[in-house]
Amino acid sequence: MVRLDGHIGEWVLKLYRVGPNSPQGQHLISLVGYLQQQAELGRQPVLVLPHHAVIDERADRVGCLMPAARGEPLDGDTCIRLYTHPQGLIARLKAAARLAAAVAALHRHGIVHADLTAPNVLVEVTAAQPALLDIDGGGVLASPLGPTYCPGLAPLVRGRPEGSFLAPELYRDSRACPSLASDRWSLAVLLHYLLFGGLDPFFYVDYFADVVDPGVSWPPEGPHTGTRRRWVEFHLAERNRLGPLLLHLFRGAFNRPDGTARAFSLRPSADNWADVLELSARWVLRCPSCKEELVALKRTHCPFCGAQLPHPQVWTKRGGLVLKEEKIILGRDVGFTDAAGHHEVARFSRRGNKVLLFPRVPMRDLARGRDHTPQDPHPIEIGRGRHAFGLWSRDGRQRAEIRIYVP
Repeated sequence: MVRLDGHIGEWVLKLYRVGPNSPQGQHLISLVGYLQQQAELGRQPVLVLPHHAVIDERADRVGCLMPAARGEPLDGDTCIRLYTHPQGLIARLKAAARLAAAVAALHRHGIVHADLTAPNVLVEVTAAQPALLDIDGGGVLASPLGPTYCPGLAPLVRGRPEGSFLAPELYRDSRACPSLASDRWSLAVLLHYLLFGGLDPFFYVDYFADVVDPGVSWPPEGPHTGTRRRWVEFHLAERNRLGPLLLHLFRGAFNRPDGTARAFSLRPSADNWADVLELSARWVLRCPSCKEELVALKRTHCPFCGAQLPHPQVWTKRGGLVLKEEKIILGRDVGFTDAAGHHEVARFSRRGNKVLLFPRVPMRDLARGRDHTPQDPHPIEIGRGRHAFGLWSRDGRQRAEIRIYVP
């Protein structure tokens, strides 16, 4: 327990085997000072940021004082407990989204973590709340050419990812410097651990012998025998559960058409992961037929049994499906346009068996005769059945009709 700035709390002192006047010690002190200046990072509950740089003059060592983080290490047992969480798939998606959002905040400030591995992530399983540690050994991007630290000296300060967390380009060249691209690779592996119950994304091959070859594909394909076949079947089922958008991001992170630096830079960013994971968590439902829990985003039928999924379908008067990631988009044919020829007329979200509709333009409930505007304090609550809403342009003419079906 330490009193700091008038507050008593639990803090951790981490000492390094470097002196304050060494290049590594100077880098550490400057990095801590830079982190203290970033107000946005301080508002991220996932990030365990160093609060002060500490100098031990007698031992000629430098260290960091940081708040004590709560949670359990992200090992196999923790991943299994998260996999069997009472909230099921939603808990895993929310924990992964929070972790990706925290890494995205670091990257927006040009900070390379450089050691995104499972031991540096703690998870409070009950609240599905992760905590990211060791944000003191990376670097700040001074230019597109690389971080401020020297690759030959930095290993004395920072850790080095192991196993599949180590990006292929770092394995091929031990002098290579960690970058945003290598962080993106490590983040994808971390998210795979969270979402797939602690399963390594490259469980089916020898990572260092095969994955560093740009020709190796992901996900696992082809015949497998024994225990490995059961893992492949489990992996396939979880991919079906997560849906096409997340699978597309994993493919983009792990599949490389060539071994060039440009291919590494095309890996999905942490912002991409955070957006898709948060959106997927809002689209989790249970199939009414086989009772499997899955992400229904971009899908109309259950991948396990083929039954129709009970999420809302939105149609125009002409019969075209206009559902697009919780937004209702209409084009020039109905008189609502923007520079791109499209206009968002409403947003919606699910609440149990009901749908909440948030109008972006004036509309009328054709069955009840009620008018709704974007200024209304409450959304339109829609229950099961078929509903129709008319849209009016500024000249007072009805220009479109939206039909919403809630199974």
